[in-house]
Amino acid sequence: MLDLSKPIKTTFEQTSLREMECWFSELPDDAAWYVVSDYCFGDKTKNSDTVSFSILLNHDKIENIKEYIRAFAPKDIKSTRTVSEGFIQYINSPVIFHITFMIDRKTKYMKDYATKENMEDFLSYFREFVSEIDKNSSFDDGFTVSVIKRSYEFERDFKSKNINLKLSRQIYLVSVFVSLVFYYLNRIKNPSHIKWVSDRDAISKRYDGFIYDLSYFLFLSEVSQEVGDKDGTKTLLHKPQFIFPVKEELEGGKYDELIRIPDYLAGTLADLNMDTGEFTKDKFYTVFFDSLVGSKNHSVIQVYGNGERLSSRRIGYKYT
Repeated sequence: MLDLSKPIKTTFEQTSLREMECWFSELPDDAAWYVVSDYCFGDKTKNSDTVSFSILLNHDKIENIKEYIRAFAPKDIKSTRTVSEGFIQYINSPVIFHITFMIDRKTKYMKDYATKENMEDFLSYFREFVSEIDKNSSFDDGFTVSVIKRSYEFERDFKSKNINLKLSRQIYLVSVFVSLVFYYLNRIKNPSHIKWVSDRDAISKRYDGFIYDLSYFLFLSEVSQEVGDKDGTKTLLHKPQFIFPVKEELEGGKYDELIRIPDYLAGTLADLNMDTGEFTKDKFYTVFFDSLVGSKNHSVIQVYGNGERLSSRRIGYKYT
């Protein structure tokens, strides 16, 4: 199976890594961070499927951050008619950097690449990697056993007549994307903790949250290529500590305000007509011109390809 992370890493390191380093250069190392995500998948009225991540420093009490967002963005972008200047200012603030992945809707979540057979092959490799990491780790007893069990639950659906391959591809794609967000945040800021905050949808809930297992071990796979013992064995990082949302947080909407940050970005970029540069509503123009055009804290990566070749490129917009 082709490695989706390779072209994305090449693109990001050539076009965006330095910007992210500069944007975060004044912020402390060994701090706690949020990675907040939202997605626009399968909306037939949109031009692209989008996955947005907002990398946010834990710069204040969470209730203060939520209160600010509630004041300036009380609703998600779908239910909003106008976008406030106060919320745009926060999107552009020095404590946050955004990465959005765009996928052409015509590829149907990269159907030719993420085939059932390819994903089954990948899961076999995934279980081998988890077992290898476990040999040299301090995981709690039973943790990797439960991870492998959930991977089989994920794979079991491939043999079902009612398989939802669209959802399976979404889980796989989002896991690859967020693992690279984790990787570059760790590489640049050496965080003490990373808390992934995601919307309470099927992507997060299915297979007892297997997406969190998949993203975490994909992150470890990236890091293990750089960090290892001299004899080649893999090592387990003790930092950063990852915090994934529990069921009660997802269902209770504890982080709905934070999710509005990537929601506004994913919704705007999904609506963008790449050929004409036009949007369907004025609110998207506001986000686009006041936050995306000329932005130094937002990297937009378009991913495309098929079963034989994968490519990516950064998409940037400047005032002329």
